[in-house]
Amino acid sequence: MMKKLVPLLFTAAVLTACDSGESTGAGEAEPSLPEPLEVSLQVQETVVANEPVELTAIVTQGTEAVTGADEVEFEVWQEEEKESSNLLTAGHEGEGVYVAETLFAEAGVYHIQSHVTARDMHTMPETTITVSGPEPALGEETAHPYSHDAHGTVTIHLAEPGAIQLNEPAIFNVHAKSGEVQLTGADVSLELWREGAEKHEWVKLTEQEGAYTGEVTFAEAGTYQVQTHVMKDSDSIHEHTETVIEVLE
Repeated sequence: MMKKLVPLLFTAAVLTACDSGESTGAGEAEPSLPEPLEVSLQVQETVVANEPVELTAIVTQGTEAVTGADEVEFEVWQEEEKESSNLLTAGHEGEGVYVAETLFAEAGVYHIQSHVTARDMHTMPETTITVSGPEPALGEETAHPYSHDAHGTVTIHLAEPGAIQLNEPAIFNVHAKSGEVQLTGADVSLELWREGAEKHEWVKLTEQEGAYTGEVTFAEAGTYQVQTHVMKDSDSIHEHTETVIEVLE
């Protein structure tokens, strides 16, 4: 009788152990997936040409602000011209808010797409912005805002600094004339990009004593293209010239 009981007890113990193991496995919680990366892209719906515009991306994960994103950039292109898009790097202003500033030299519809990489995730929401030319003053005739000067030839002279050094401020001065008359009250800006790079930066110049002046600090050495844009809608002026500069280490 004892010989028969031993196998039966062994079988019961094995079954009990199996049941216990299955119960434990079923009770274990599956690892939860991380919250998705969320980007709120905040851009004005309409702006005026040649006025500074802020592009803002608010980056969160769940209820937490993402303050250490690996990369936040804005890709900007005019309607139907994505192959000519520009990339702007955004700076972090705190609490997950990333901002870049730009200006638009021509009227039209532009696409703004943010590229955000953080915490091994990437997201790129997109929106559009409509750029219009400045409104004419009361009683002023409306001219095509981007036709060439109707009153005479516009000449543009960019006075470059001497030797431009890496990470040191460089002062640029622009002198513009319409015919033989000094051009005043114009919107003058510099568009700069490093040779071979997609990113373009804009610097709006300030009118001072017959010239337009601005300061630029270059973070990388190399060859740069500099395009000077001169606009004055009241005189139907939109001209630009281009030159090449070298930034030394």
